[in-house]
Amino acid sequence: MIFMESPDFFFYTLHSMGAVACPLQILGLYCILFKTPQSMKSVKWVLFNAHIWSILFDISVTALTMPFLVFPVLGAAPLGILTTMFGVSSDFQIYLEFTLLFTVLFSDMLIFENRYYQLFAKNKVWRHFRMPMIILNYGIVATFMLPTFLNTPDQLTATELAFKQVPNLPVELRSMNLSIWATDYRLFLGSFIFITSFQLMEFIPLILITDWNVRTSIKKSTQSRQTMQLQLKFLLALYAQSGAFFLTCFTPYVYILYSCFTNYYNPIANNFIFIFVASRGSISTIILLSAYKPYKKDVVNKFQLLGTSLGCLKKKKVANQTGIFITNQNTSF
Repeated sequence: MIFMESPDFFFYTLHSMGAVACPLQILGLYCILFKTPQSMKSVKWVLFNAHIWSILFDISVTALTMPFLVFPVLGAAPLGILTTMFGVSSDFQIYLEFTLLFTVLFSDMLIFENRYYQLFAKNKVWRHFRMPMIILNYGIVATFMLPTFLNTPDQLTATELAFKQVPNLPVELRSMNLSIWATDYRLFLGSFIFITSFQLMEFIPLILITDWNVRTSIKKSTQSRQTMQLQLKFLLALYAQSGAFFLTCFTPYVYILYSCFTNYYNPIANNFIFIFVASRGSISTIILLSAYKPYKKDVVNKFQLLGTSLGCLKKKKVANQTGIFITNQNTSF
């Protein structure tokens, strides 16, 4: 077994990513709570909600569960502290991962819904349906995997079937405590495809209608042109964050479907698809801090102060009227 196929590679890579993501996520949380300007007050708490779910998902995948996947077998060997320190059920851990993943997607969608409601739908019929829609979505996200995990097969039989399904599974992996959550693809993939289709059927129209309303308002000047321009810039930043989600989460999604339908086993790909998913939070936070001007300005100022305190920034000498040089102005990086 080469190193990139091994559980050790998976384990140390995720821990390293978590060490990078944690301070980055905390910085993002700080900016949302304390540097969101008054003009963004109406979106502050949905940004906070989305960021909190993102943090929980990141902590879960890089420390708590760390499920070592063996697709096309519908099973995994959790390597995180919920297993090593607390002995939490593997089934519950996998259920937690899927639930958090799609909660993150729905929380991102709520930001677009907030923009649509605040700007265009406060006095429209949508105001009567938005809260039931939000409650329904959270309920579906929390329960869509229950049919699969309430029908978990006998593990001894399921493990034997898994070894037959992937006869070239390395001996090291065969000795691990694999948790097989399904031997029949239909129930698992049915739930998986259902929740994805359900959320995309809401997400894509919501993005399109919000974008259309903002651009129409700019053209017709039905609202302050400057305000709508700012909202459009905000939406473009949201598009970048949503794009990062789809890139890092739906690319693995396509691979999982391909692996299951073709019985394709590639241990390196199995490791990297989850590493790819685990990178979502860091990428999204970097976009958050760089695309939103108030946050970007604060982050740049903090790095300049840090650079000054560490001696990385040189002080520029400026002569005053008396010819004495003063050093109270800093150059940038």
